[in-house]
Amino acid sequence: MPVRTFHLFHGIVLTKLVRSDRPITLRMIETRPNEAWSSYILNDLVELYIKHSAIHRQTEQRKSWSFVFGLNQLKQMEASQRKRDVYVALVCGDTDTTTKDMQVCLLEPRHLRDLVEFSTDRQQSITINYQPGHKLRVFKDGKEHFKIAQGALDEWQVPGS
Repeated sequence: MPVRTFHLFHGIVLTKLVRSDRPITLRMIETRPNEAWSSYILNDLVELYIKHSAIHRQTEQRKSWSFVFGLNQLKQMEASQRKRDVYVALVCGDTDTTTKDMQVCLLEPRHLRDLVEFSTDRQQSITINYQPGHKLRVFKDGKEHFKIAQGALDEWQVPGS
């Protein structure tokens, strides 16, 4: 089986999770590689969705990535929220995988409640801005909603660990 782009970018998140000194159980429950979307259950307590983008806009001081959530993704996340807490890891990548400017933005359930309208008939998009030395800035509809530490995934205490 050939290695696909989503394998590489999802591996970033999964490696950070399993390298922790706190053991976790990890189970992949759904994958749609053509949509760059996968879902995992961690410790039978939380669901983690991973989405990646290797395409970004760049200025002299910052990079930004946009992530589109389609109707199927929104419905799946809404259904998952009825069973367990849902987190989303947005992998802000690059076609050059050696660059040091790639980031992972971890959105917690409280972020999702404020950012995403699940009962809708339209896709939605979130933009992540990265500037070295600053927190990641999360935008929706051109408005900044949150600032998230660049190391949030590294510091995440996965429930049940």
